[in-house]
Amino acid sequence: VNFLTGMGGFLQAVLFGYTGFRITRNSLNFDPVCPDDITCLTVTGVCYLGNRFSFTLVKEEVTIVVTAQCETQAPALEVVLTESGQHLLLRKGHPVSFPTGPGEIRKITSCSQ
Repeated sequence: VNFLTGMGGFLQAVLFGYTGFRITRNSLNFDPVCPDDITCLTVTGVCYLGNRFSFTLVKEEVTIVVTAQCETQAPALEVVLTESGQHLLLRKGHPVSFPTGPGEIRKITSCSQ
């Protein structure tokens, strides 16, 4: 039996479970987990604040690429890593990689540039 709510539940488990995505008022948070039996997980087409992303998760590294800007006035974004506090600029077509761990994607503010 094929039913929409079952498919939706499966997709939510993968998208919000493995990636740890949480949408807040000011950011797209992530806290990825890569189970032992999965070597690589790529999630494409994630849109946030007019930018489209591709996320690739392996055991020890996360890579984020802005693949498109869906709006002409899409704001500049950055990744802020929770553990180190490091800020990484996200630019279209330029992959950003960092050790697997929690962080957030947010608009660049004048004091974080």
